[in-house]
Amino acid sequence: MNSKTYQVEIITPMFCAGADPKVAEIRASSIRGQLRWWFRVLGGFKSLADKDIDLRAQEEEIFGSIREENSKASKLRLRVPSHTSLVAKNIEDFGWGVATNSGYLAFPIRPERDPKTKTIMDDRKRGVFNPCDRFTYTTMFPTVTKIRGKAFDLNNDICALNKIFIEFGSLGSRQRRGFGSMRLIEGNESLTNSHSSLNCFSSPHNISVFKLEKKALNWESSLDFLGGWLKSWSSYGRTGNNSAEQKQPGYDLSKSDHDFAVKPNRFVVGYRAALGLPRMTKYGNWIYSDESDRFASPVILRPTLSAKNEWNLLVIFVDFLKWDASQNAKFRNRNSTLEVKISLDLYEKMKEDPRLGKFS
Repeated sequence: MNSKTYQVEIITPMFCAGADPKVAEIRASSIRGQLRWWFRVLGGFKSLADKDIDLRAQEEEIFGSIREENSKASKLRLRVPSHTSLVAKNIEDFGWGVATNSGYLAFPIRPERDPKTKTIMDDRKRGVFNPCDRFTYTTMFPTVTKIRGKAFDLNNDICALNKIFIEFGSLGSRQRRGFGSMRLIEGNESLTNSHSSLNCFSSPHNISVFKLEKKALNWESSLDFLGGWLKSWSSYGRTGNNSAEQKQPGYDLSKSDHDFAVKPNRFVVGYRAALGLPRMTKYGNWIYSDESDRFASPVILRPTLSAKNEWNLLVIFVDFLKWDASQNAKFRNRNSTLEVKISLDLYEKMKEDPRLGKFS
């Protein structure tokens, strides 16, 4: 059994509460879920795919399965020493209003106020680990793994998976919006070249990684820049400055969604729903949804921090999980539900933003 321990530094606020919403904790199941998610998104290990072992078979052997027949225990084991935080915050504790760039990214963690008196009805504070906090976790994996009668040494691949998780992944709430980001402090290998790690996977092209060409000095400015970039594509009516909004690249398509909420009709194309559901609008209390009311955003914002303490502001497009353009979304309020065709035009145009450069 091979064992590797990683010491990780949290670089943006990590809202990862457990049973008590005001107590943050690092759990092995959360890390395992992230490892499995990135494994699946990247198509499994190339070393196994080259031996004609498909993704499902790989996943079952490495992470286990709970099928009624032939259930398997996970070969990948994780150990996480107990680590909790009794600090609980909402966006106002960071000094962010909902109209700020960072407040926009963390919008669900805002206090709920009475619409008439503005008194706080629910502070919505969540347990949080602050930047500079650290935790460790250990992975254990067999030295030799037998799959379909053949022996494989997958420990380099498992290490590459951990590298991808730590650099591109995150933990906790709002993790696709820059929160819960991390960097490796100590480990058996350094995170010097994420591209070499991506080469260990069958489908690295399932994600496109760009860098926002802004120079951030700390985690606060990192979230501010990334939030400003996202707002320039997907926000309409929140800045209070419509003349400035009209210059933003996503204005026309965001305005189309807004106008539909004002005067709904059955002949409409939606755009912002391709960036994640549910998506609410205060105009008429309309809400976009699909059958499950959830569609995770295929656009991931990720601040990273190098060993030289240089910030990179990454925008990751997960094409593997983008909206299926053949499927409609629901647009509903208390009185009616409409079927809305969802276009990928906004999502695709975001990739062409000249403010983004290829990450290398």
